[in-house]
Amino acid sequence: MTIPPQSCLALFSVLLLGVLSGLADAVEWTFDSPSEVVSTVNIEHGRVANGRLSGWTAWDPHFSLRVPKEGLDAAQLTWLTVRMYSSAEADVLDVYYGSPDGRWCLGGKLPIRRGWATYRLDLTKNHWRETRASADSKQWGGPSKRVNSFRLDPGNQENRYIMMDSVKLEPASLDASLRVESLRPELVEGIMAEPRGTAMLNKLTAPKKVEAGEKLSVSAELEVSAPEGLAKGTAFVRLRHGAAAMSLTELPVALGQKTLKVAADLPISAYWYPGALTVEIGCYELDMAQDSPPAVAEIGLTNKRVGTVKPPVCELRPLGGDAAIFVGRVCECAGARVCQCTRLLAHRLTGSLYDARPMPGFMYLAAAGLHLDYHREVADQGIHLYSDWFGTSRHSDMGHIAPDKYDYGEYDRYFAAILDVDPHAYFLPHIGVTGPLWWQKAHPEEMSLREDGVREPTSFASEAWKREMGADLRKLLAYLRRAPYADRIIGYIFYSGYTAEWQMWDTWQPSRDDYSAPALRAFRAFLKNRYATDERLQAAWNDAKVTLATAEMPRWDKRRPPGPQVLRDPKTERQAMDFYEFISHMDADALLHFARITREATG
Repeated sequence: MTIPPQSCLALFSVLLLGVLSGLADAVEWTFDSPSEVVSTVNIEHGRVANGRLSGWTAWDPHFSLRVPKEGLDAAQLTWLTVRMYSSAEADVLDVYYGSPDGRWCLGGKLPIRRGWATYRLDLTKNHWRETRASADSKQWGGPSKRVNSFRLDPGNQENRYIMMDSVKLEPASLDASLRVESLRPELVEGIMAEPRGTAMLNKLTAPKKVEAGEKLSVSAELEVSAPEGLAKGTAFVRLRHGAAAMSLTELPVALGQKTLKVAADLPISAYWYPGALTVEIGCYELDMAQDSPPAVAEIGLTNKRVGTVKPPVCELRPLGGDAAIFVGRVCECAGARVCQCTRLLAHRLTGSLYDARPMPGFMYLAAAGLHLDYHREVADQGIHLYSDWFGTSRHSDMGHIAPDKYDYGEYDRYFAAILDVDPHAYFLPHIGVTGPLWWQKAHPEEMSLREDGVREPTSFASEAWKREMGADLRKLLAYLRRAPYADRIIGYIFYSGYTAEWQMWDTWQPSRDDYSAPALRAFRAFLKNRYATDERLQAAWNDAKVTLATAEMPRWDKRRPPGPQVLRDPKTERQAMDFYEFISHMDADALLHFARITREATG
């Protein structure tokens, strides 16, 4: 039978429409709304604005994107396209998926380029490498081909400014059975770097000094050389206090003219610590010419509040049958004929009179630090106590950002930013004491050790850690108690350990800790204090060969012997019993060490 050409065309159209109707639609994130992003980690400020997710990277930055309720069909959505900017090169664009069945994997193969670039990746050919699930998880979507968690890691390197413009998942072809992949020739793996121009600084205008609470006016004139196709860009005016980016102004600009003028009025918070501010002016699409002077100026910041505002008096007192937080200030006019103190209380420890008010003990914290949109929303609902984290449970520098280099700019940025949107704010900050990554890398012998030989963060038994992080904590507290925002900090919560709750690092892992040299030394000291002699230890452990100098910590088979277990038998399990009592003391001793320092430093 012969089919007329027009009938063939109609039949093909019907078939094609049928194929298209069975395909998954492309899923695209354009960052037009903060709701597209579930969370950001190690990206400061990590904000979604003007159609971009942007911020400064700490080590190992990543962000999770909101997926449809039904999840993603990994069998069809196999191509990933990302347009992003990075201020410096980085190792690799990693992709993470999680499936409803618990499988997950992380992997990537495209390096991060400097500047704007589009990255296109065939997820079926990605280098999937990291998983704790089964080996068949090393494929896009796992065996189930369903994805309910989707994350991107835009390179591991820190101190980069990144901007995510768009992320897209789409099918590879119309239908593989029809062999029409050639209809999608644009789907080719690789990196498409966008052209960049150059700029020469002609003039930068900025004052020598500025007072906290005022506005800072700055401007620059740049001579621009832009390649064909680069007609517009984004200029920026960035203000730094040490390593911290305190404010950022971004302006859309045309690059078709030879001269680019950039100007901004920057508000200076009344709560910034005095010192040197650095203003940086530039354009993300332009590199400064090699013979150009840097578009950078230093400005001296003064602040009359520093050292003059005092930390508040704070204590827990009963109120209506429950404990309440009372916050106030020492009353210096008590007993005078005229006194402005209206509610005097005698401090239960010192006896001094202070003017105090009860405040709700309801606190707010945002994951990964400062998120002003969330903090502003909370303040609008009448909540004014914030308890955000500095650092993570696994690493935190307390301002000791490098050997012999201290910088507390991130603390100033956090406290000032919230006080600028909520003048009634009080703080009970979480201070991480685990130690900086650079310190951990420099002292591997002080790290916790799992039975399988894997190193974890700092051992709670490390005397070097307690000594050096204790000194850093003292320095930080001294700084905060003189800060322009000192009168808003009511106390401190210091943390370390797994999930920041002072748990052993591998509490929930198949292989447990701590078998490090510091822990072993501390365990033997614990045994010596308990048993005093080898003979008493040998009798307790029912082991004629063990000595105080050679005693080892029990391995997993003795810590968790097989079979039904209710209570341990002291006659046969004393080694494990001693070990668990030891690690409880080790943990508590570390916690009390930092508690004593905090108590001493805060009076």
